[in-house]
Amino acid sequence: MSCFPVTGEKIKFALCNDQGVFFEGEDNGAMESDSFMSSDKADYCFIRNSKHMFLVVTSECLHFEKRTTKQWKSDDMRFLLKVFNNTEDHRDMAVALELHGEGRTRALYCKEESTVAYKETALADTIPGDSHESIFYLRRIQDNTFTLESSKYKGSYLFCYQDGPCYKLILKKMTDEVDEGQHVTIESCSDEDP
Repeated sequence: MSCFPVTGEKIKFALCNDQGVFFEGEDNGAMESDSFMSSDKADYCFIRNSKHMFLVVTSECLHFEKRTTKQWKSDDMRFLLKVFNNTEDHRDMAVALELHGEGRTRALYCKEESTVAYKETALADTIPGDSHESIFYLRRIQDNTFTLESSKYKGSYLFCYQDGPCYKLILKKMTDEVDEGQHVTIESCSDEDP
């Protein structure tokens, strides 16, 4: 059997019958497995809900609150939006949200099918698999307005939920119906008033 290079891989003749001629590729380890790989793209940002409240991390939870001009420079609301290359053919950008401050790194993740939390961890540059608790698919709705779909719980989005006077961040399974609670505004952090 003879081998010849085709786009960097070797192909060899496998079978010829009345249904056609078949070839097979040699496994040279060059095939990519399903995984997320960190790209060079990352930016610090603010995340706001449709009521213009900022997403804030406290020792207890993730929630939205109003902030004054002096407060918006606080580390408890400046997220690092990390972009991941995805070997899966997906129409939206794979991202993760990390919070850096007080000498530690915390990553936002889907704790359960409806709960979003954070844990002290720095995400690896390569995350195996086609879904992960800390990877979300970012989809632009308009201008700076986006949705963030969980890669682990398909069809579930980060959602701003009103619980009495509080606004919490949860993961919510969505139907085809659009709900402004799933829309967030993402703005790059700068020295200007957001």
